[in-house]
Amino acid sequence: AIHLESIRDPAEVEAEWQKLVRKYPSLGRLPLRPALPVEVPGKGTFYRVAAGNFASRDEAARACAPIKAAGAYCAILAP
Repeated sequence: AIHLESIRDPAEVEAEWQKLVRKYPSLGRLPLRPALPVEVPGKGTFYRVAAGNFASRDEAARACAPIKAAGAYCAILAP
């Protein structure tokens, strides 16, 4: 999967995903992953906006490439 953003409210994950798809249409073909909490020391709980099921790390990297090229955050999540 690819991690695109972290937000505080899990109820907002779907809305953030829709914003990202509008901004980066190539994301539209990817399934949104369930919002999972991540504890950030000293900052609290965040929820990842993550998408995709990729066959390989290279495939995930190709999905991130245009997003990173536009100056946005995109990271590959370990399976």
